[in-house]
Amino acid sequence: MGIEGIEGALEYGLYAVSVDVPGLVKQLRTLKSSDLQDEAGRQSLFEAVRTIAAALETPGDAVNRIAQTSLQTIAARTASDLNLFETLSKQDISVFYTTQLAETTKAERNSSQYVIGRLLRYLAGFSMVEEIGENQWAATEITKTLSMPGLRIGIYHKRGILRMTAYKPY
Repeated sequence: MGIEGIEGALEYGLYAVSVDVPGLVKQLRTLKSSDLQDEAGRQSLFEAVRTIAAALETPGDAVNRIAQTSLQTIAARTASDLNLFETLSKQDISVFYTTQLAETTKAERNSSQYVIGRLLRYLAGFSMVEEIGENQWAATEITKTLSMPGLRIGIYHKRGILRMTAYKPY
């Protein structure tokens, strides 16, 4: 199966279509840069693989991955402090606008919409939230994970360690 076949298989997701997982893994591992000459095809495959990776991640995997990266940890902690994950995870609303989120946060009112939008775009790059459309946001499984106090504590702990090591004089 060439790159087109793999893209077609990934387009339907692992749960909707019966997939030969070992065969698919083998095909993905044998891809070479010469197979990815088409930039649009490469981008499509990259996005599909990233989406699948996020779907396969357990809550513990997500917390560990985020905790191992300093900027992601800081962004996750900031979003958590602003109650963004909790707000996005509300069951009765599926899509939030940046303006709604800015109004519900504890952020400085003067620039909150702009800052919240920038933060959400960064978080979306790591599947911590999903950008549905321009200034429209939804929860992902990682959003829901980071809204749980028992799991969110891992991000708070890691951020505390980062702060101590960055500012402690020697």
